[in-house]
Amino acid sequence: MQALRPKLWAPLVLVLGGVGAFAASQGAPVEAADHNDPPNRVHSATPTTDDRHADIADVFAWTRGSGTTQTTVLAMSFSGPNTPAALTAIPCDRDVLYQIHITADGGICPTSVVDEGDGMTHACTGAVAGTDCGHYMIGSTTTQCHATFTDMHTINVRFAPNGAAATATCVVEAEFVGGDGATAISPSIAGMVETNLTQGTTQLYAGLRDDAFFFDLTGFQGVLTDTAHSLGNFHNMDTFAGMNTPVVVIEVPTTAIAHSAHALPGAGASYIRVWGSTSRFHPHT
Repeated sequence: MQALRPKLWAPLVLVLGGVGAFAASQGAPVEAADHNDPPNRVHSATPTTDDRHADIADVFAWTRGSGTTQTTVLAMSFSGPNTPAALTAIPCDRDVLYQIHITADGGICPTSVVDEGDGMTHACTGAVAGTDCGHYMIGSTTTQCHATFTDMHTINVRFAPNGAAATATCVVEAEFVGGDGATAISPSIAGMVETNLTQGTTQLYAGLRDDAFFFDLTGFQGVLTDTAHSLGNFHNMDTFAGMNTPVVVIEVPTTAIAHSAHALPGAGASYIRVWGSTSRFHPHT
């Protein structure tokens, strides 16, 4: 296995062209990262207790093609970044469940919400039609009311060793829950890691790739330690350049996941929202 993997995707612009924009505003890049957060779980002073296999790095989404044949690519990286080293491999941890969540619903604005701080019910006021759900005031503090979502699809991804411990290979399986769009998605797809897998209209890849996130960590840490908080600490240096990260990439027809008419942020627009999660199974002893 090579020490340094090639880039998996470019450019890193998270825009779903034919179905609107990803998560935020139409036509705008959206970036997300979670590398080694929170430190007490995955990057502590005692690495042997860290659960880095379950640590999400980034979630990306983009489209390929257009019209009825357009596809949406979803990618979630985890357990990174890592310094390239010979004979490294993607974690094959059967006790971690990796999930990519998708909602194609535009959201329903609440008329009131219960604030977690004071436990009181507050009316949502001042909503701008097709833009937001209004807000409420606690003293001089303004808090936005947020839409609730339905029509969620979930992609469950699991890994498991195949064979005897000394010679075991790793297999990956992606299971699709939901998928009530115009195009059916295969219920599941499975096979060897580091392999392009195809099942019906679905494609799956899981393996090591060069970390796609760009961030000047040295400059950021310099800002944190600089009492003047000078932005001059940033020098356009990519701390993640050449670092490896495991990644799961799934490609499906866009029509299978984006179908609902949306109220937010524009009436009649078709948007999807994508996020990732992980969970670990702890057997009883």
